[in-house]
Amino acid sequence: MVVGAPRPFWWTSDWPEGTDQGANTINWTFGGFPVAVRLVSIHAFSVVPNTVGTYTLALTNNGTAASMLAGATFNMNTLVANTWAALAVTGTEADLRLALLGRATLALASDNAGFDGSGIFIAALFEET
Repeated sequence: MVVGAPRPFWWTSDWPEGTDQGANTINWTFGGFPVAVRLVSIHAFSVVPNTVGTYTLALTNNGTAASMLAGATFNMNTLVANTWAALAVTGTEADLRLALLGRATLALASDNAGFDGSGIFIAALFEET
């Protein structure tokens, strides 16, 4: 039970330069917060957005096996250079929540070996429940 204002928990990631995103799916499992949390927001950023093929982001709650986004994926090719984009989250409350030490998986998927995006950053804000 939260007394007072809920504590925020940030999860941020930058995609290491040289990571071979072309024609690959890269999964990143994260979480393990010391308390139960709820996803408040998630944002994506790219210094140079990809223009080749399809490039998507998926965020799955490992506890419910459901998307934490409003849709199954977010089209990363729609990012504007050097601009943070707010991704819509699901309206299903149970899918926004991670239990104590619960985990989620972020997947960035490209279908083209000619991937030309760079400077990828993801930031997610969770709050204690």
